[in-house]
Amino acid sequence: MPLIRPATPKDAATMSRIHALSWKAAYGDILPQAYLSQLPQEHWVPFFLHNLGKNGFKAYLSILKGQAVGCVTFGPGRREIQGARQEGDWGEIYSLYILPEYTGQGQGKALLQHALRQMKDAGQKGCYLWVLQENRDARGFYHAMGFQNDLVPSVFTLMDREITDLRYSKAFSPAGREPGALDASAHRRPWDDGDPRS
Repeated sequence: MPLIRPATPKDAATMSRIHALSWKAAYGDILPQAYLSQLPQEHWVPFFLHNLGKNGFKAYLSILKGQAVGCVTFGPGRREIQGARQEGDWGEIYSLYILPEYTGQGQGKALLQHALRQMKDAGQKGCYLWVLQENRDARGFYHAMGFQNDLVPSVFTLMDREITDLRYSKAFSPAGREPGALDASAHRRPWDDGDPRS
């Protein structure tokens, strides 16, 4: 089993590297190659330095044999997803990435379960996340972890390519809204401001 520990600002470069390598491995057939080829490993360092520990933003690393092999970021549902905010106390997985050579070994499952426990223990009623429509492996993973497609797409353009993001949700208990019951609301653009979300 991997060790899971909180990330600190000193981990910003490591987290950014995990994101960049994962994007290039997972999104090669989804996002424009011209975008991925120029994506530096340090792309998200300023984002993490600015957000870690602020406004409920949390990050954890999966450590295997002394090496960080994956990370998850999560926190309160963002304001632009108004349905979730208005229904109260829903959390959001902002990103979940594993180094390509460690995928399929349970690292992602362990990190996701850790984040879900943290949110549930904090009193949140459920959790949602965004996943690229063409990322079938990720969609299958989240479905297996109990998430349901809300049928709420967000369509945006990246370097002249139209891309669709889908929202998946999971209620933590009968007291929360049932999965798939979050209201449709404003669309987000996951590439704005160096946002590392999936």
